[in-house]
Amino acid sequence: MELADYVAHLPPGCALWRETGGVLALSEESLFASEVVHRLDWLLWHKGEGKGPKPERIPLPRPAAELRVEAREKSKSTASKAQRHAERVRRRSRT
Repeated sequence: MELADYVAHLPPGCALWRETGGVLALSEESLFASEVVHRLDWLLWHKGEGKGPKPERIPLPRPAAELRVEAREKSKSTASKAQRHAERVRRRSRT
């Protein structure tokens, strides 16, 4: 139970949270700096009379589980593309 207590009280932005992703991956200072940048972007956009696209927030880190699923799907897609290419090459070499 001690380890769980230590993990539960780790501060935002620590190495474990950065590795796992999500909102806790950023420290409070990082979140604050992100908000400041966003508000400055809005002020500059408004000062320019709203020309161009509206400024968007800096995206928060996505949870690591989502990134792993995405990477797995991408690798499957890449593997299937490689297999299709290899099949095309084999068919060409037969003719």
